Amino acid sequence: SLHSRLLALHADARELCEVLCLADDDPMMLGDYAALTAHGDNRRVYGALDELCAARILLAEAEGYRFSQRGFLAVLNEAMDASQRAAIHNRIAAVLLARGTDPHSRAHHLLLGGQEREAVQLLLNDQLQSRLPPLSLLESLLAAAERLGMSARVRHELRNAILSKAPMVMAADVFRRELPAMLAVLQRDSGLGAYHALGHLPEADRLTHALALTQDRYEATPETERVYEPLEAI
Repeated sequence: SLHSRLLALHADARELCEVLCLADDDPMMLGDYAALTAHGDNRRVYGALDELCAARILLAEAEGYRFSQRGFLAVLNEAMDASQRAAIHNRIAAVLLARGTDPHSRAHHLLLGGQEREAVQLLLNDQLQSRLPPLSLLESLLAAAERLGMSARVRHELRNAILSKAPMVMAADVFRRELPAMLAVLQRDSGLGAYHALGHLPEADRLTHALALTQDRYEATPETERVYEPLEAI
C-alpha cells in the first residue's frame, strides 16, 4: 500500500516527501529543496531523492520531481505531525520570499505555519484590492485577524476584499454573511445611524446634530476600534 511504502522510507526521504507534499501548489526547483528541509544539506537531499526514485514514489521532471501517484499526498497529509507541518510551511514561505514569488502564496504558507499576523500584514501591504487573493485565503485571513484582535480597520479591509471577491466566484452565501457587518460600519461611521435615531428633531437640525454626535463618537473611540472618519465614510 502507499502507506507501507512511505513507512519504509528513511527519515530524510520521508521529510522530503512531506516538503514536496505541502509545496505541491507551489512547485519548487531542485535548487530549493535543501532550504525546505530541517537539515539544509544538499548531499542528504540527493540521497533522499535517489531513495524516493528507486522506490517509485517520485519521478524526475525537467526542473524537479513529482509524485508518481497523487494518492501519496493524501496519505502524507493525514499522517503529518502538526509541528512538522507548520515548520515546513514556514520554510516554504521563506523560500518564496527569497524568490520574490506571489505574496498570495507566501501568505497562505505563513498562515498555515502559524504566522497569522505576518500573513495578514503581507497582503494588506500588497494593496489588497488591486489584485484580490482567493476567497478561501481571504476568509482565513479575516478569521485570523478576528482571533488575534487586530484593529477594526484591518478587519474591515479584509471584509471589504471578501465582498469584492465573492461575486467574482459566485459565492452568494459568503457575500450575504459578510455584508451586514460592512453596512453596520458605514451606517455608524457616516452618521446615518445617528440621523435615523434623531427622527424627533426638526429636519433643519437633524443632519447637523447627527454629524456632531458621530464626530464625538469617533473621537471617543479607541484608535484600534476606529474604521472611518465621518467625512471619509460619507
